[in-house]
Amino acid sequence: AWGTGANTEAKLLLMQRAFEDEGFLRVEFKTDADNARSRAALAAFAEFEGVFRKHMVVRGGERRDSAWYAVIDDDWPQVKASLEQRLAFTR
Repeated sequence: AWGTGANTEAKLLLMQRAFEDEGFLRVEFKTDADNARSRAALAAFAEFEGVFRKHMVVRGGERRDSAWYAVIDDDWPQVKASLEQRLAFTR
């Protein structure tokens, strides 16, 4: 689905539901701290909040560091506009 806009649209719909329909104050995202592609995608719209070292156990019993990102309700109007603009370019 890379380059199709599916991921951007899914993020937009998820956060629209959270902020506009449910009244959430924040939406959090986490990814493997070593996953540069995922981190770049999240950094395009969400605020980096830090790395939780040895956050979870993954396959093989290894410990994974997780990078956390978030969007808060104050950020939502700007984030929404940015995601909508990005989505318009993929259609």
